[in-house]
Amino acid sequence: MKYETRRESQSLVVEEDLETISLYKRFFFTLAKDREEYLHDVVPRKEFLTKLRDMDADVLTIIERGWCFTLPKPPVTWRREKDNVALIRVTSYKDWWNEVGKKTKRRMVRRAQKMGVSTRVVEPCEGLVKGICKIYNETPIRQDRRFPHYGETLEMIRRTVFGSQNSTYIGAYYGEDLIGFVQLLYGDKVALMSQLLSLQQHFNKVPNNALVAKAVEVCADRRFPYLIYGRIGNHPSLDMFKQANGFVRFSVNRYYIPLTRKGMLAIRLRVHQEMKDALPESIKLPLIPLVNWVDRTKTKTLLFLHRII
Repeated sequence: MKYETRRESQSLVVEEDLETISLYKRFFFTLAKDREEYLHDVVPRKEFLTKLRDMDADVLTIIERGWCFTLPKPPVTWRREKDNVALIRVTSYKDWWNEVGKKTKRRMVRRAQKMGVSTRVVEPCEGLVKGICKIYNETPIRQDRRFPHYGETLEMIRRTVFGSQNSTYIGAYYGEDLIGFVQLLYGDKVALMSQLLSLQQHFNKVPNNALVAKAVEVCADRRFPYLIYGRIGNHPSLDMFKQANGFVRFSVNRYYIPLTRKGMLAIRLRVHQEMKDALPESIKLPLIPLVNWVDRTKTKTLLFLHRII
């Protein structure tokens, strides 16, 4: 099995654990990362590390979910770096409402309601699939960068929606039309906001603020004490939105575990991190607009060439 957990009944066989592992080529080495690392407390075991080596992985990275778990004596060969998550400690919806933004964000939630936006939990259905497809394909650019879901077909989205497990979809509706949605993924003591998207044509109705409010309400009702919305530090405008809606930057430890000699060399050369994580903020933040511009320009050029060919 891949992990030891605080509850022995959660032990998994290696083959099941590998299903959530993604491999990324970095320079001369391969990095392995668990797509569900925010959802469970984990301690890699020898059997699992051996399997990763067999898959030609050189480095495994994991986070320590410091809001609810501490790794027991990590080996000195593991390289520790600082990371963070955007986190809300959920006690009750009323507590969040009283704390968030005092005026600004509460006003945004009320504005959405006054403009006719309603939010509710949505079971997987064809209406949800078609609504998400419309949102995905409204624009190829979001948050000033290429939007990776642009161009997805109904069938691709249908497989994702109907294949979702341990999750909840929340929809924002204007009349009977889906104009925004968020997916909550559930793990041990945490819910993760996997996506928070809405139609840009309804931007003035601020559906995203209403969706965050509903997500907090759902977490409180289902007794999930923590809500995560990615990280803070690489998207200035999105970071401001997160913080204004009550998410705080919570520091966590990220470990890089060498699996091979190439992995050990990568860590010694300090190329194990992504560039955006390795750069100090004084250098990174001024570069973000340039990186976004390059990404937008590349996306628009490729779309233009696709249309004329």
